[in-house]
Amino acid sequence: LAEALAIEKRTATRQRLTQLLLGFGAAGRPAVEQLRASANPAVRRTAIHLLREFGGTEALPDLTALLDDKEPQVQREAVRAILSIGTEEAYAELQRALATGTNQARETLTGALVSMRSERAIPLFEYIVRKIDRKGPLRGLYLRAVESLGALKADQTVDLLKEALYSGEWWAPFRTAELRRTVAAALRQIGTVNAQRVLQDAAAHGPRGVRAAAKAAL
Repeated sequence: LAEALAIEKRTATRQRLTQLLLGFGAAGRPAVEQLRASANPAVRRTAIHLLREFGGTEALPDLTALLDDKEPQVQREAVRAILSIGTEEAYAELQRALATGTNQARETLTGALVSMRSERAIPLFEYIVRKIDRKGPLRGLYLRAVESLGALKADQTVDLLKEALYSGEWWAPFRTAELRRTVAAALRQIGTVNAQRVLQDAAAHGPRGVRAAAKAAL
């Protein structure tokens, strides 16, 4: 079945073969390796689908390998599959791929991450804001994660965003100002009583740069 699926070009037939493989349960798991190495991107995406269905953290190494795929759609599907695992280990693998990948791969992965405007992605964006160095090469991803938390109206992250709002480096005023503007805008988007209170307190009592960002957001 795996051999047939690896060379099959018809979508309906691939779907039927995929269902047959899934019917074997854990015994069908070794077939994924053959599909993952296929020259056909559609077949590699099928491998990701199978890995998601078989589930579990044991699928993480295979999914991580597909983050380096040359086909952007395959990369995006691998990102979604890793997100569905939802563990700290899974998020750490995504961070590693972002930190070590080429600029093109990083852009593709970043785009895949921020396009996931679903509540399921909130823990990942929290992880990025907590763990990623906002001063390094992943600064753009950090800021987009903050924006995503605002767009998702993630009220449970208000305390985390408050911490980010008050952070910064005096020796990097432009970078710090951009960070604070982005965080303040995210708090405004969240728009809950808790988020508004953080902005109002910052506008009234925060350091000068924090006050300026909060007032602009309000």
